[in-house]
Amino acid sequence: PFVQLASRVFKDNGSEVRYGNLLAGLNISGIPCLVGVDDGERCLLAAESQAQPLDELLKGSGRLGHGGQPTLTLTLAEHPDDVPCHVPLGREESISWQTNSVGLLICRVILPRPPQHLLVISSSVCVWNRAPTDLEVRFLAPESGNADLVPMQARGAFRSVNARVLNGMQEAPSGHSGADEIEEAAAAAGVPECGGDGALRLRAGHMFSVPPEAQLRAGQVVLQLRPAPDTSGGITYEWSDPFFSVPTGTSDGGAVTVCSLPPEGLKDMPRHWLYMRACCAPADESRCVVEVQAPFTIVNSCPCDLLCRFNPFVMRTSLGKDRDRISVEPGTSVDLTVGDGRGGEVRVPQGGQAEILPLRLDADGYFHWTCDGRPGRTKAKRDTNCLIAVLDARRGEIVWHFFLAVMGRETEQDRVAPLRICSQSVLPAFDVVAEDLCVSFSLRDCGGVMTSWSFPMQAVDLAHSPEEVIELEHRGMYVQLNAIRSGRELVVYSRWWFVNSTGLNVRLMQPGGPGKMHPVWPFNENNIAFLPQVRNDAGDGVAFVELQGSSPVEVRVPDVGGAQAVQLTPLHSCCLRTERVAMPEAMRGVPSCVVSLLPALLLFNRLSSDLEIGIRQVGCSNDSATWVASNASGALWWASREDKVVQIAVRRRTPTECARTAWSDKFEIKESRIGAYPIALTTGTGHAMPFLLCLAIDQDAFVLSLTVTGRTSCHSVVNKHPHVALEASMDGAFDASGAAFSFHVAHGERVYVAGRPPPLGGGGASMLRLSMRSIADPEDHASLLIDLGTTGTFRAKNSSQRRSTLRTMTLVTVELRNRVAIVTVKAAGRALQDNDSEVFPEDLRTMHGLLRVDSLSIALLVDARSQSASTSLGTPSAVAAGPSPSSPTSLAAANAASRWRWEAFTVSLAGVSLDIRQMPTRQRDVDFKIHELQVDLQRRPRDVVLKSTTKPFLHMRYQRDDVRTLDWRIRQMHLNLGDLEVSVTGAALEQVRQLRRSLLPGSVGLSLREVISRAHVPFHLSCRGPSCASSKMTVSSLEISQLKVDVWCRLYLPDAHYVPKTLRDLLQVVSRTNRLDVKGAQLKLPQQTLFSQRSPGEGSVSTVLARVSDAYLPHVKACWRSLVQHSNIFLGGFLSRHAWAPRQRREWKTKPRFCRISAAGELDLNPAIVGALGSVAG
Repeated sequence: PFVQLASRVFKDNGSEVRYGNLLAGLNISGIPCLVGVDDGERCLLAAESQAQPLDELLKGSGRLGHGGQPTLTLTLAEHPDDVPCHVPLGREESISWQTNSVGLLICRVILPRPPQHLLVISSSVCVWNRAPTDLEVRFLAPESGNADLVPMQARGAFRSVNARVLNGMQEAPSGHSGADEIEEAAAAAGVPECGGDGALRLRAGHMFSVPPEAQLRAGQVVLQLRPAPDTSGGITYEWSDPFFSVPTGTSDGGAVTVCSLPPEGLKDMPRHWLYMRACCAPADESRCVVEVQAPFTIVNSCPCDLLCRFNPFVMRTSLGKDRDRISVEPGTSVDLTVGDGRGGEVRVPQGGQAEILPLRLDADGYFHWTCDGRPGRTKAKRDTNCLIAVLDARRGEIVWHFFLAVMGRETEQDRVAPLRICSQSVLPAFDVVAEDLCVSFSLRDCGGVMTSWSFPMQAVDLAHSPEEVIELEHRGMYVQLNAIRSGRELVVYSRWWFVNSTGLNVRLMQPGGPGKMHPVWPFNENNIAFLPQVRNDAGDGVAFVELQGSSPVEVRVPDVGGAQAVQLTPLHSCCLRTERVAMPEAMRGVPSCVVSLLPALLLFNRLSSDLEIGIRQVGCSNDSATWVASNASGALWWASREDKVVQIAVRRRTPTECARTAWSDKFEIKESRIGAYPIALTTGTGHAMPFLLCLAIDQDAFVLSLTVTGRTSCHSVVNKHPHVALEASMDGAFDASGAAFSFHVAHGERVYVAGRPPPLGGGGASMLRLSMRSIADPEDHASLLIDLGTTGTFRAKNSSQRRSTLRTMTLVTVELRNRVAIVTVKAAGRALQDNDSEVFPEDLRTMHGLLRVDSLSIALLVDARSQSASTSLGTPSAVAAGPSPSSPTSLAAANAASRWRWEAFTVSLAGVSLDIRQMPTRQRDVDFKIHELQVDLQRRPRDVVLKSTTKPFLHMRYQRDDVRTLDWRIRQMHLNLGDLEVSVTGAALEQVRQLRRSLLPGSVGLSLREVISRAHVPFHLSCRGPSCASSKMTVSSLEISQLKVDVWCRLYLPDAHYVPKTLRDLLQVVSRTNRLDVKGAQLKLPQQTLFSQRSPGEGSVSTVLARVSDAYLPHVKACWRSLVQHSNIFLGGFLSRHAWAPRQRREWKTKPRFCRISAAGELDLNPAIVGALGSVAG
């Protein structure tokens, strides 16, 4: 389908496309080829290091309506009679091309960003340098007439290319398209340099195609390596042992570690080790990629420097041993895993042993293990922090050896300065063998105090879980880091960062240790601290912040993308916000988040150069006011605990004088006051013209920003009527003498008008009183009261009802731009003088839209790659290039792609109808109905988690005034809800949690530079300016029908961390079980009528929903009797209906999965669904 679309929209010259190429070609084989589509025209694909656009091949009307996918036909440019190759488009494909002239070639089609296709032509073997330094490679081939392998000189014009081109580069940098990235990545590549001994230079991160003459057979080549001389201090190392690539299709690919010795005269130099492996697809052993990397690499993704030490000494003191019997069937294998108490697991090999270090015991002194899926626990010896598990399957027992491990005293080798890895950098270790290596870490704070050294971690350990926890002791407290082990790389990072961006002396505190609270010290000069992972009794992650001179305040840490209000003191309102950190590609995309403490009130002055804005709290002196200079910003803090209402003023400060306007009327700063408010300030006594400004109140999460702009941002009145003079005043706005501010507008003038700040208590629209008088006869006049929050066009005419004697036909138009009104008065045309209508003829139409859908299915997909680094770093190839299924060597990643993405829920709707009517007055009436709803959990165990039991499920009707405005003014809304049945399980809640993370806004996050800037200066200086204009919702009437919900719930309480811990403990004590089982508890909520014209629901959507939730909370609490009667909460339910007469749940049939995800991660419709749709269409 994309080819048919391309043939319609492409111009004659395909190079005019500016949005990336649908088809591009990259030829790194060194052999020019001709490429054509089907039987159409052909173009030359030369051996270049850059991708060449091939979009012109997709043009042509002859293929319109072609039933199948097009096929690319490749021929050798210099040997046109040789065997061609046919490559189908539409999906990723790899085809062997056995030519008679140049040997074996591989033609691949990869999809960097569907539907973009990239055709890659190479030999059967590619060499990929994943090390951070340049290498030299030479190939060995048998000499003619001799079986010995000798170095060969490469004769072909094969190319070197940045490996990111072939790895798809899933995430694009800001402002770049996919085609631009491919061209930029390939621009730094070229023809590899060939030395006299056959040495070819392979740059770091690059890949080249092996010369065809070096291939022994498909996927097989013999090569040698050594570091490039200029990267090793000008020393030319000897060639390593030969490596013979044998494609096996396994994950290790016959991996070996080869060594390059220093030259004869420098034997005291360290050896240079390299880790190599050959990878290929399980079903295609004709194509092979040889990966070369350091034996071990440490990636420091922390915001501070990291100290490390290799092979530290650990003293282990034996504390005894214990045994556990297990049942083992003869001839079967035993799967034993032991938890380390920190979230990780260690697998114990059958007939072998494994060490768990460090080991954390639970509160009762037990450690936990699982044998063949059956959980178990064992009481450890006192002071145990190290465990060696020995699995003897023959005897059917597990032997536990308990140790107390401490870091040993420093040896002569340890006294050498530890290795320092700078923040956001990589340390490759070429002089070690990773199999015999363990590493320990430490940190140093800004005062030079080091933490303790962590217990050592094995560099390469397949028995441990990929992710581990590193605990360091610092000033009597513990600092926690995380480590992800992926193949030959160990990525060290911190999940949670903390920055104080308030401009106040605020410290992050941590409970525990000696005393009550201790400050958390930063380990860098950037003032970025590691947030301790502390949970309160409710099970929520919390942080403790302390303003100097005040007590610490506990605040819940919001989820990623969320915010939480913080009251440091009654005078200091703040906000805690959690955002992702956009790590560079070299940091492997670890899931780090930054928690920022921000001021809750910000002031931005956008007036001219010599005007300052002041905000004063009512009841406080002028000295307590906050003044902000022109084009500057500041944070607002309260001066008093009482009457948190403010006034605004403007002053002009010059070297000789300081003139200030009068303070405005008092107003509140809160969510319900979102909007733009032109304000008139008295500048002096008498009839002096007022000073006009526009105050905009906007909200971003819990941060409210006040932006002050000049008079040109206020309401304006434009007089285009040649026979009428205008006088305008804002209703309720008076000067110091009590007279209304009046603004006179002559013909051809535009006058800005303003009034008062938002009134206290809310409610009331901004009204403009407009007086019109005839210039020829002043007795002819008309007075109108105009709502400036609603657009429209009407006319003023002679009417006794309006007390108007104006005989001149006049039209008044109200427009809204940037939430301020532009009122235009002009003469009516001849057509309107003979018409009694109040509006323009073109606005007399009523638009009516009707949409009906009999059946609608929605698949909600979870993408685990955006949530956990352990999944995106699951394979070595994914480590180097991100989680791209199209990676040339990401074979395990491709097989696991379907595990990265899955369909969590399927939402099935029936009888969906939407009826919209838009009136000439710009009022919109909406009638929305859903007849039936069913939500199915598609992960095991599959279940119907939400089902409507009566019809219709939802019937919503509402009226919105003036759809042209940014704000939503809902005059009335009616919600009729049917009965529901809800099933709550741990599996469903886990999928909801993962789905929520996948759908979080702002997934790119802050760059490290932005985080550092936020930590160094207050937020109002580091942010990009005031918040964008916020949409305000005003609901005047909300009617909700009664609702009945049947609740079925089954939760395993020890794993239900989303339930407050105190409640979990109470339930386990009272119910005498660790499972919560609810069978048909009924939640009955009465009909509700909320809000009114005088007290509407105002503010953001979350603010209005919070008021609705508060109204329903007492009714929800009143349903506790039904919960106790139909659950095992009290004494296991033996004294209630739960045990003796439980309600039986109706059997609902789950709907089939809507999507099918292939092993390569491609998303497709379920064939069963497609067949059902086809039968319906037929």
